[in-house]
Formats: sequence, structure tokens, C-alpha cells
Amino acid sequence: MNSNRTLTAAAFAALAMSCVERQGPQPPTFPSGGLLARSTPLPQPQMLSVLEGIYDTTNRFGTFAVVHASMQGSSATTMKAALAILGRDHLAFAILEPGCFTDSSSGTPTVQLVLEGYWRYLENAEPDSSSTGLIRLFVQPSSVATALCAGQAPPPGTAAALAGATGQGNAEPTAPLQVTYVQQRKGRAGSFFVGAHHGGCVTSDDCGISENTPETFVLASRLGANYLEVDVHLTADGIPVCFHTTNLSATLVQGPYCFGAIAGYTYAQLVANCRLKNGEIIPRLEDALAFGLTNTDLIVWLDMKTADAVLPTTQLLGTLATRLPAANVMSRVVMGLPASDVLNAYVSAQQSGQLAPGQRCLVEQRAEDVTAIPCIAWSPRYTRGPMASDVLNLQSQGKFVGYWTLNDPGVVDAFLLDGKPNGVLTNYLGLVNQRWEAIGILPAYGAPP
Repeated sequence: MNSNRTLTAAAFAALAMSCVERQGPQPPTFPSGGLLARSTPLPQPQMLSVLEGIYDTTNRFGTFAVVHASMQGSSATTMKAALAILGRDHLAFAILEPGCFTDSSSGTPTVQLVLEGYWRYLENAEPDSSSTGLIRLFVQPSSVATALCAGQAPPPGTAAALAGATGQGNAEPTAPLQVTYVQQRKGRAGSFFVGAHHGGCVTSDDCGISENTPETFVLASRLGANYLEVDVHLTADGIPVCFHTTNLSATLVQGPYCFGAIAGYTYAQLVANCRLKNGEIIPRLEDALAFGLTNTDLIVWLDMKTADAVLPTTQLLGTLATRLPAANVMSRVVMGLPASDVLNAYVSAQQSGQLAPGQRCLVEQRAEDVTAIPCIAWSPRYTRGPMASDVLNLQSQGKFVGYWTLNDPGVVDAFLLDGKPNGVLTNYLGLVNQRWEAIGILPAYGAPP
């Protein structure tokens, strides 16, 4: 056959990928960048945390909504702040970014601190103009805005409020919204943590990015997560990658030649043939961790989906610990042991001295394995019930106990009250944050350092 007329597999893949488009909807954005486009960043972005608290809102988010501040970035020059409003009603959230500008429209120059972004109702299967839109808020009173935009703390005893409007879809915000301070958030004292399932927002909930990607670290942090769970599989050439299912499910990936088991592909073949729903490549675990650990302060639970990934993953963590000393890799990344074959592979590696120094683990099944191995955490599936006595017993030994995966408000409440866990893994970070603030009880024993 004439070689000039022969397309290689790589060429076929390149041709196929040229037709790949983002399949999930994007969150709405302000035309021309909104007011933030002519604003300057906060000089001290971490000071946005003074706006945190419990607020009542006049629409969208209901009463007793959580206002949560977060920081992202790997250095002082790249650090960015964001503010989220997290509600129970409609599984609602909003993510906003701050900017300072001087408004002279009234004749007297006034410093304004504007917050712009989008809101979303996760109870709807797909976002449309009734379940997502733009939001613009201004920080009041002016003394708080002026102080924050000067890089200073607001006057003592001054309660901030947020006032502005929301819109539908990409339309300009016109529906008035008042966000009124009620009280401080609860102190968690290192005892209670909210966890992000699949790394922040599952692909099917259409949050604008695909699950199990580096970007989900930032999204999870913005939505009030303290830790996140990412799923780990192994490619044919031994590369740990982040992906939930054993097979390349059409609900998560696109590409005409992207099907079958992940373990049947080399990583280069995955990159050549597959894209996630929102156009991203399936990430190597190394890349996801390097980005997430340096851009957020989240703890990471690696849900090991296959036993043969245990050794490559612990070796990778040891390498990252040396490469990124400031990220405290071994104290922030915990290897999850969800099934007996994975647990046995971990114990075998432990006994043969093959685990990276400082490797920590989490057990999903038997509580007694937590102390026998030993691991630092137990995270049973919620369908087993609260198991309050087992929870308390492990907590008294300095172990972390957190359930997975709680998504229903009634179930969340029952487990917070009956189990008093150190954490809850969820698809709906805003819901669990709001329910914790409303009815959560600190466990008798704190989580391990």
C-alpha cells in the first residue's frame, strides 16, 4: 500500500479530536467582563474573609445562607480570592470574584467593592435560564468597601451587607437581592470537614468543568470544601490517572475511538483518543495533585479503584513530596482503600517496605482495619447507617471518621445529628455547609492533624 495514502492511528486520532467540542454548558459570564474588567484586585485578597458569616437573602438562596471566602493561587502575586453564597433551597450556590473601582457618577468619588459571578440551582438536571444566571453585588456600608480596597481591616464592630441583583441566563442582573448578615459561622476547631465527591462537582451536574480534573480543586475550594476525593485508575503503561469508572463511559468522555477499559490504553493513547465532556484531557494523577496542592489548601483522598495502582501511586507521592516540599504532600494526601483487594495490596506493600515514607491511608469497609493496619481514617458508605458507637470508638483513638456520599438534606441532617462525624463527602458542598452551620454538632474528639 502507498505509504502516502496511509493514515496512522495517531493521524486518525488527531482528525477525530479536531471535531471534539465542549458538550457541557458553560456558566454565564458578563459581556465584556462586567465591572470587574475595569476594577483592580483587592490589595490583600485574604481580607475577603471578613465577609464570611451566616446571612439571610431576599431571593435565590433563602434564609440562613453561608457566605464562604476562599483563596486560590501558588504565590502572593497569583493569589486570588472568591466569595460563595451557599444555600439549602434549590441546592443553590453563587461564586463571585471581587474588584475595586471608584464611582464618580454621583459627583462625589466613592470607592466601590463589587462582586460579580454566576448563581446556579443544582436541583435542575441541566442549567437553563431558570436555574442559572449572573449576579452582581456591592459591599456595604462604604466604610467596609473603602477599608478592604485599601488593604485594611474594616472598622471594628461594622457588620457588612451585600446588595445588588441577579439575572436569568446571560441577561443583565435586574432582580434585586439583599444579603443581610445574621451571625458568625461556627468554629470547626479542626473537627469537622466537608468533602467534595469526584473532586468538586460531578460532570452530570454541569458546573462548567469535568469531574476529577485539576480545575475541580479550585471549584471545590470555592464551594466550601476542606477535602476532596479523586478516583485513581492505572493505564496500560502504569500511569495513575484520575477517572471514576473502570470503562470509558459515554457519560464522562467523548471521542469516536474512546471506549473500553482505561487499563487497555497507554496514557498517550488516552490523550490521543479521548476528551472529557467539557473538552479536558483525562489528567495524570501527578498533574492533578501538583496543581491542586499548590493552588489550594485542600486535603486529598485518593479513591484507589484498582489494586495494581497502589504501588505506582505511593511511589508517585514520594516523588511529589520531594519535588513540592512546601505542599506537604504526605500529610495532605491520603490513600483510600475501598475494597479488600486494594487493602491487601496496600498491606503487602507496607510489609515489604515499599510504601513512601509517611504514607497515610483511609479504610472504607471494616472499622477494625483502621486500627489493625493502621490507617488514620474510616469512611463507610452511608447505606450502612450512622454506626454511632463505631464512630465514637475510632474518634476516641484519634481517627477521622466521615461518611460517603450524602446528598439528600434529610439524610445529611440525620447523619450529622446521629453520627457526629468528622466529615461528610457530598456532591453538594453548599448543602452540607449550610446544614452543618444550621444543625451540626462538633464530635467529642477532633480529627488527626
